[in-house]
Amino acid sequence: MHPGAPTVVCWGELVVDLSPDGAFLGGTAANVARHAATLGARARLVSATGDDAAGAAALGALARLGVDLEHVLCAPGATATVHVGVRDGQPCYRAGARLPWQTLDFSAPLAGALAGADALVFALFAQGTCLDVELLARVTAPRLRVCDLNLRRDVPRALLERVAELAHVIQLDATAAERVGRILQTPDPARALLELGSVELVAVTNGARGARLVRRGAERVSRPPRIAHTAHAVGAGDAFAAAMTLALLARASSEDVLARALEHALAHVESVPEPLRIASVQS
Repeated sequence: MHPGAPTVVCWGELVVDLSPDGAFLGGTAANVARHAATLGARARLVSATGDDAAGAAALGALARLGVDLEHVLCAPGATATVHVGVRDGQPCYRAGARLPWQTLDFSAPLAGALAGADALVFALFAQGTCLDVELLARVTAPRLRVCDLNLRRDVPRALLERVAELAHVIQLDATAAERVGRILQTPDPARALLELGSVELVAVTNGARGARLVRRGAERVSRPPRIAHTAHAVGAGDAFAAAMTLALLARASSEDVLARALEHALAHVESVPEPLRIASVQS
C-alpha cells in the first residue's frame, strides 16, 4: 500500500468455496477486497462469517492480504459455503451452508466503513438473499459506487431501478445481462441500464470473449483477453471489478480502464489459488 492510496469498501458476501481441489476464499465482496488490497488500495470489508474454523481461516487469509476486517460481523453457526465447479468454461455454483444474512444489521458496520472512503463496491445478492439496498440511501456514500449485479434469479424491475439510482457503475456478466434484458424488455441491456438513475458506465464481462464498457453517449470499448479458455475462471469477475474500480478512481481512459481490468482478471485466471487450511467444513 502506498501513501495516499484510495480506500475501497466492499460490502456483501464472504463465503468458503468448496471444490474438488479443496476449500477456498470466496464471495464477491471478499474477493474484490482482497484484489483491491493486492493492487495497493486500502480495502475494507463489510460482511459476515460464522463462528467456526472455516470463518477463522477465511478471515486469516484476508488479514494476511492486508484487508481491514474491523467491520465484519460474526454470527453463531457455520460460515456460508458454496459448491463451485466449471461448466463450459464458466463457473457454476450450488449453495451449501448459509448464514442468516437477512437477520444481521449492517447499518453501523457499513456507515463506519464508509467514513472517508473513495469507493464502494457492492453485490446485489449476498448468501442468496438480496442486500438491503435501501441502507445505501441512509448512509454517506463515496463519490464512486460500483454494483456487481450478479443476478441469480429474475428480480422486479423496480429493484433494478433502485440499484441504478444508487450506483454510478454497474458490472454484470453475460448471463446477468440476458436476465436484465428480459426484465427491462430490451435487446441492449447495457444501454438500457445507462438510461436509469445515476448509472454512468456499464461493464459487461463475458469470460474468454473479454469484456466491454459502455458509457453514456456512443462510446463502447471492447478488448479480448489473451486466453483461449477459462479453466480457473472462478472469481475472475471480482478481479476485474477491483482493477476497474481503482482505474476509475485514477481517472483512466475507458481503454485503459478495460485494459487494466482484463489484465488483472487474466492474472487471476492464470494464478494457482491457495486453499484454506480447514480440518472440516459444514457443507
